[in-house]
Amino acid sequence: MSKLPYNNVPYNDIVYQYSMLSLIDIFKYITTYKTDICIEIKFNINVEGVAFPHQQENSPVIILQNKYKNLSYDQYGFTVDLEINGEMQNIYIPFRAIELIRDTKAGFAITFTDFHDDENKSINNIVIIDLQKDDDDEDDDEDEE
Repeated sequence: MSKLPYNNVPYNDIVYQYSMLSLIDIFKYITTYKTDICIEIKFNINVEGVAFPHQQENSPVIILQNKYKNLSYDQYGFTVDLEINGEMQNIYIPFRAIELIRDTKAGFAITFTDFHDDENKSINNIVIIDLQKDDDDEDDDEDEE
């Protein structure tokens, strides 16, 4: 068995991939349970694929709380209709553009700024994995007791 040299373990890539999967799970939860939320999302407007109607600073912040509609996501990013300056605007933000996501009601935040680089890392190979437990698995657990 060959050994992988210690300095060649792609730690940043591994953590980045799991961070992106975390974002997918967060948006899955928000869209499924339609919870009472106050989510702040800071993103890099210069990342390829961002569709945001107003050119602002490099890292604007949007807030998902009251004045948004049609929130949906896929394995690459999310789209939402958001009220900006009194008008509903459709925006799309790739997950790789997100620098910070904060749930102010839960007091929780994740920052992703360490993973952004000039190449705007691609996550095209991420696979969404649903880790929900099957009913059969629960029966197996009962048998073990």
